[in-house]
Amino acid sequence: MTEEEWLNAADTELMFDFIKSRKWKHGVWARKLTLARCYLFREKWESVPNEFRSAVISAEEWQDQNPSPRQIRWVRRGFEKKFPDSGFYNLATEIKYLIDHIEKPNFDLIRHRLMVGSGPVLLRDVFGNPFRPVAFDPSWRTSNAVALAQTMYDARNFHAMPILADALQDAGCEDAAILDHCRDANAIHVRGCWVVDLVLGKA
Repeated sequence: MTEEEWLNAADTELMFDFIKSRKWKHGVWARKLTLARCYLFREKWESVPNEFRSAVISAEEWQDQNPSPRQIRWVRRGFEKKFPDSGFYNLATEIKYLIDHIEKPNFDLIRHRLMVGSGPVLLRDVFGNPFRPVAFDPSWRTSNAVALAQTMYDARNFHAMPILADALQDAGCEDAAILDHCRDANAIHVRGCWVVDLVLGKA
């Protein structure tokens, strides 16, 4: 895959094959792809029954924690008791796959679940441009930039990305990839966004 193909691809399968070939650390791709999958549930949050939402929220929160096998089993058992008679079988099955992935990350499983129209945009948001890795200067990680990034991350609301760009620029950042990503009005930003992760030291 070429850089131009990555930046313009609409073929999610091709992008996944490239991600797998890059041999990112196991925890990197597992976290980012899980967060992207959670975003897709949140896109249709109103149609996700309340009793199912806790499983998605747990999957998100666990990306910043180290859940014990007991915690995961507890969420799965509680969830599985609810979905057989829910009338939301397909949705319930999708969420069960998500929980299974948390317990034992499976690249091919999560790839299959992200094969949707917005998949390429999500992959570019969480992985950036793998052909041009950004060297993030720690001096850009000012208290203002970190506070903005953390607030957006916690609230799952990334409307302040252009303000984050200003804060990073004030700190001396002139990296076009970072600033353009923050200011791109057409971009989708989710937990796992490569710029926010760099600011928060999660990348």
